[in-house]
Amino acid sequence: MKKTLFTLFLMLILVSTLCISNVFAKEYTKWNLPEGAITRLGKGNITGNIVYSPDGSRIAVASGIGIWLYNAQTGEELALFTEHKSGVFSVAFSLDGETLASAHRDEVVRLWSVSSRELLRSLKGHTSRVLSVVFSPDGETLASGGWDRTILWDVKTGELLHSLKGIPGGGQMRIGDEEFYVTHKDRVRSVAFSPDGETLVSAYYNKIWLWDVQIGEQTRIIDIDDSKEGPRKGGHTLNVVFSPDGETLASGGDDNTVRLLNAETGKQIHTFKGHEDYVSSVVFSPDGETLASGSHDNTIRLWNTKTGTHFRTLIGHEGDVSGVAFSPDGKTLASGSYDNTGRLWNVKTGELVRILEGHEGGVRSAAFSPDGKTLARDTDNTIRLWDVISGSHLRTFTGHESYVSSVAFSPDGTTLASGSYDSTIRLWNTKTGEQDKTIKKSPVVYRQNNWIRGDMYFFSSIVFSPDGETLASAENSMSISFDGLIRLWDVQTGNEIRIPVLDAHEGGVSSIVFSPDGETLASSSYDGTIRLWSMKTGKQIKTIKDNTIEETGDDHSSIVFSPDGETLASAGYYLFRLWDVKTGLVILTLTIPGQKRMPSVNGVIFSPDGNTLASGHNDNTVRLWNVKTGELVRILEGHGDHVLSVVFSPDGQTLASSSGDGTVLLWKILPVTN
Repeated sequence: MKKTLFTLFLMLILVSTLCISNVFAKEYTKWNLPEGAITRLGKGNITGNIVYSPDGSRIAVASGIGIWLYNAQTGEELALFTEHKSGVFSVAFSLDGETLASAHRDEVVRLWSVSSRELLRSLKGHTSRVLSVVFSPDGETLASGGWDRTILWDVKTGELLHSLKGIPGGGQMRIGDEEFYVTHKDRVRSVAFSPDGETLVSAYYNKIWLWDVQIGEQTRIIDIDDSKEGPRKGGHTLNVVFSPDGETLASGGDDNTVRLLNAETGKQIHTFKGHEDYVSSVVFSPDGETLASGSHDNTIRLWNTKTGTHFRTLIGHEGDVSGVAFSPDGKTLASGSYDNTGRLWNVKTGELVRILEGHEGGVRSAAFSPDGKTLARDTDNTIRLWDVISGSHLRTFTGHESYVSSVAFSPDGTTLASGSYDSTIRLWNTKTGEQDKTIKKSPVVYRQNNWIRGDMYFFSSIVFSPDGETLASAENSMSISFDGLIRLWDVQTGNEIRIPVLDAHEGGVSSIVFSPDGETLASSSYDGTIRLWSMKTGKQIKTIKDNTIEETGDDHSSIVFSPDGETLASAGYYLFRLWDVKTGLVILTLTIPGQKRMPSVNGVIFSPDGNTLASGHNDNTVRLWNVKTGELVRILEGHGDHVLSVVFSPDGQTLASSSGDGTVLLWKILPVTN
């Protein structure tokens, strides 16, 4: 009996431990949320490099929402550093591991305390996005390179020490017996300190620039030159780094080549060829005997620096490799990729040790289930279902062969439809996760300029009718003409409904929506018109055309009916308007006080009570509007990239916003009373 009780006791402890672990594993969905947000779904897309802390215990990953800090041994999430401003392109640890530096899209360099998780200082001086940051070996100086220039900063005070511009405006420059033509019209892609901290190297166009750190002046320019093939014409050096002994420079560029150069003379030592696309990242092992290169061909290659030979290729990433880093002991290599995974590799065997998961690509579309308990969101080629209350991931639907552009729940919640750039619509069983049907269009064959061509279409928008029996799709051509069609499908059979094809738009179709009674379908187009169609006949009822669109060059990128069906909201690059459905006349133009133009609107939705209109913008914000007065009620800030779509929960109390930063934010919404 005692043995049985003891066994039960151990089982209870194990179950409790697993439950606690699961709670902590999901805790990051609540970390550092912006004001007004209640949950974050997803960790954001990987947007830059990946680095080890000096003691090898932690890994930092640059993402679309900030810096993620991981336990290097377990892969557990430790912290999220975010300012809710913009995505991070580059991250670096100080030598003592106590400070993190990050380079941002919003032109700011930030310093963070690793122990307190607090922002220490914001360094402002760049006039464009910052692509690279690195600490000097003594930790007292920080270098940042961006689209505008390279800057040296005092880490303790935040003071700008030197602004490294070279010759302003371009011109001739002579160093020794050599003369260079300098244009300064391109971006500083990469910066690195020499091991003694006296020299800074920056990658710029097809040249490598060396700078005296103390005085902030150029000492040398190395023109990338293959002695066998002659100087490389054009192109960019994307990454440059010193060897541990400071005698060698390694560079990778968009000619798919890795080069080893003598740091003193600039002469080429080895040329490594084998990558099939851009080399975006290079790094030396701590002993300097191995060089790792990450490429847009999705691979990492390991090279012997002494012999110049390639000895291993690490394969597993499904997207461009954005960064590689050796652990301090040289036994493990970390890689980050635009497939939104971080991977740890055994350098000796080439085996994959661990995958850092949870990062996801930009979210184009999101949809609540009818009961409001589940959220569906696209992620590259997949669709994921999330529990709205707990923030936990429920299920992933896989099968699409290209980006998913639109998702929609059926009114009864049993079916999820997804439209994709692979020219298919897929219908999924939400309970089992199995695919029920695939709607696939054959290429449209037509004659153009005496050429017979087959043109594939992608589905930009899909929507269920209110009764759930019909699915409408907007199909846009992948050709330069970018023409579009609207088709109706029988949900039960997957067959096209044989009524006249709705093809009167003269440009691509950006959005389609059913009226609440299901009798009318509205479509918006890049031809600048909104058209209303009869669901019974398939014929056009009305064309809504804004004459000011021809003057502004605007269009209607998103439309939505009000819950009563009497009003239609349309949004575009600059214009945001409410229309009377019966008359086709403008009721109200929504504007921001003090601003001539509205930040481009990507998505718009009415609240279920019809009193509030939510809009997602290219300035990374969500705006809430009073429908009756047109007054701007609230601005929701917190995404690190464009907000691509917005959707209300059925009860109207929660708003979901999806973004190019790879996350969906859930916001608590207070009702607007008219």
